[in-house]
Amino acid sequence: MDPEEASAEEDYPSEIWTLAEVAWSAMSEEEKDDFKNTVKEQIEENFRAYTDDAENEGFLAYFSPMDGIFFLLAVATAYKVGSKAD
Repeated sequence: MDPEEASAEEDYPSEIWTLAEVAWSAMSEEEKDDFKNTVKEQIEENFRAYTDDAENEGFLAYFSPMDGIFFLLAVATAYKVGSKAD
């Protein structure tokens, strides 16, 4: 089992699961709520970072070196045409 995909009791060694249950039971309701909120915030932050990266990479994936050449040609042509206008 990939540790990144573990989510159920059977995915963990019994000693680890027992330690987690003991730690969870020792928390007050307020501590449990704080822990849940912290985890939720971390998940939301990671999701935002992932989607931002995906958007940036996706945008840049649309361009190739040929697009850069045509962009430079367009700028040079616009400059040349503009400089001849009286």
